[in-house]
Amino acid sequence: MTKKPHWSALRIGPAAIISWCLETKAEPGKRTWVSPFKRVLEASKRIGQFDLTEQEIHEQWLKPRLLGYARNMGVNLKVSDWNEDGVVTIELVD
Repeated sequence: MTKKPHWSALRIGPAAIISWCLETKAEPGKRTWVSPFKRVLEASKRIGQFDLTEQEIHEQWLKPRLLGYARNMGVNLKVSDWNEDGVVTIELVD
């Protein structure tokens, strides 16, 4: 019997992250959303709290975490590289 990965295997990680997002799109085995961090980072930079960029969050936190969740659950996941428009896509892959 062949076990096909199902999106529900990744509910713990991405579902929590996606719940922060106002713009999302769901397709079979694929989720797309706009990064939710822009407004918070802009406000926190003005008061000197953070100097992070959305790209740094994506590359150093989000992408490694999503890939780690997938690896721990035994599924293969493709996470998009950072795009200036803030759109993130993750897909289950064989």
